[in-house]
Amino acid sequence: MKFVYFFITVSVAVVLQQPVPAQVLRNRADSLEHFIWQAAWEQRQAAEKALTLLQNKDNLLPFKDLEDFSFAAISVSDGPMLSDFGNTLQLYAPVKLFSARRNLTRQAADELLAKMKPFNVVIIGLHGKPDLLQDSRTIESEVAYLINQLDRKTKVVLAVFGSPIQLLQIDRLDRIEAVTLTYDDTQDSQELMAQAIFGAIGFQGKLPFHLPPIFDKDTGVPTQALGRMKFTWPEELGLSRLQLRPTDSIARLAVEKQATPGCVVLAAKNGKVFYYKAFGYQTFDSLLPVQKNHVYDLASITKISTSVAALMKLYEAKKIDIEKPFSRYERSWAKTNKKNLTLKEILTHQAGLKAWIPFWQNTRQPDGTLRATVFNKDSTRTYSLKVADKLYINHNYVDSILLQIRDSPLGKRGEYVYSDLSYYYYPRMVRRLSGKDFDDFLDANFYRPLGASTLTFNPLYKGIALRNIVPTELDTVFRKQLLHGTVHDEGAAMMGGVSGHAGLFGNAADLAKLMQMYLNKGFYAGRQYIKPEVVEYFTRCHSCNGKDPAKANPRGIGFDKLRGNNTAPSVSEQSFGHSGFTGTFTWADPNNGLLYVFLSNRVYPTRNNNRLSDLSIRSNVLESFYQLFQSSR
Repeated sequence: MKFVYFFITVSVAVVLQQPVPAQVLRNRADSLEHFIWQAAWEQRQAAEKALTLLQNKDNLLPFKDLEDFSFAAISVSDGPMLSDFGNTLQLYAPVKLFSARRNLTRQAADELLAKMKPFNVVIIGLHGKPDLLQDSRTIESEVAYLINQLDRKTKVVLAVFGSPIQLLQIDRLDRIEAVTLTYDDTQDSQELMAQAIFGAIGFQGKLPFHLPPIFDKDTGVPTQALGRMKFTWPEELGLSRLQLRPTDSIARLAVEKQATPGCVVLAAKNGKVFYYKAFGYQTFDSLLPVQKNHVYDLASITKISTSVAALMKLYEAKKIDIEKPFSRYERSWAKTNKKNLTLKEILTHQAGLKAWIPFWQNTRQPDGTLRATVFNKDSTRTYSLKVADKLYINHNYVDSILLQIRDSPLGKRGEYVYSDLSYYYYPRMVRRLSGKDFDDFLDANFYRPLGASTLTFNPLYKGIALRNIVPTELDTVFRKQLLHGTVHDEGAAMMGGVSGHAGLFGNAADLAKLMQMYLNKGFYAGRQYIKPEVVEYFTRCHSCNGKDPAKANPRGIGFDKLRGNNTAPSVSEQSFGHSGFTGTFTWADPNNGLLYVFLSNRVYPTRNNNRLSDLSIRSNVLESFYQLFQSSR
């Protein structure tokens, strides 16, 4: 891939030296670039067809029930640590990455074996020269020892890059669960091999010659794709990457105009991710560039990624009725002004609930400091919920928050007012009806089987490195610190970071998996997570056909539909999604199979920066994708 970029740069430079008009030069350069990318795309297609599965005991590959596995991957190479294979594996599951030199010592091999004990699957990438007859980088005895020791204790997937001759040096090859092969060690081959292992694409290659003592000529176990998201090139969808320049320009504009320090943009069509890029930096000091896998505070996208997902499961199991009063499930509302409010009214934001309550303001003393009966700088049995760094809240104060919501006044029933308040209750409602804590329920039913390991509350507790989490606001009023790894929303912070309205973190790829499942009417990678009719019911508009269009409420049950300046002019009535206060947005359109994720931290260093909305960045990026496919018809 680096060669392609170099060739494009040099070729365009040569073209631009010709004494012809500037527009003609640009057209020639574009044509040349298009030709080079098309040639590279054909090479990638050939690499995909060459992926070969030589051995597959018990149909281990592609991996299906991800929650049954704990994955590690070891890249064995005599060069620098290789990342394309491992990074692509991590797009599909939480895979712990390790590396080893081909000339490792017995001690190093034993140390690596000890690190593999927590895992029940180890994927070994053997990286070598693409020479079918010989390979000067032979497998040393200690590498063979490492492989042979592993296959006695865990399931091993052996991925050979380069010469198949490497396989001849491994004893007891027949004991390894899965053996895969591709004939070179390029970025394309590494990315595609990882995708085939997890079923985003199928294996279709065959061994071109006899490889004794196990594999005969034409050995190859074909597999079918499971339907996991495929990370591909726009050329697969009949597009040229030159057509993506307008999208690039809009995203760069957001950074140039300081609407946000950086952002990640992902777009997929019919489950194929054709655009996945990072722009800018984590902060305006330009020290740490944003990477595609960086984790963002999703803000109100939490609603459709946690509460609404859980409510759909409970609705499907007939444990709740959306048409019934919420007081049926939250008894504290039974004798209040909210006793008759139905879940449907509440979730479509037309129940009359207040938009929000600044709970933290009631915890301040006259001098502005926080009350010691509510907050403490150290974690104790009583002050057990983390609000921010060195700030913990009395866990009993959660009841005070819920009481303030219960006793809050109501506005006019039937009018649209976007409200967070009911979402504070859903975690304990889910726990009561399912027997599982809110986050455990979501992990078991959605995130783990989807392979969406970064979708989590309190990411620092889940082992996500701080450097991979993008900071949000420099809070000068409540927490008096930079919020980094703890939730931005004050109310969610006072709930210990776990709430139904805010608090979820995640990266773009993992959020896309959840949204693709919704887009597929509850189906993803061979599993029906939610019945199609339930997804259709929750995502359709429930108050769009009123007699007075001005009073129409274009909301699904929990999902946003057409309201707001984040949606694009071309979205269909069937489409749905949600935005987040921190600068996030996601959208899915069943009408054309388009899925979109935009993650940013526009609240850094202050929430008073509204340039992201003023410039309509999120909606313009989304519209650029709609225009892309309209122009390609």
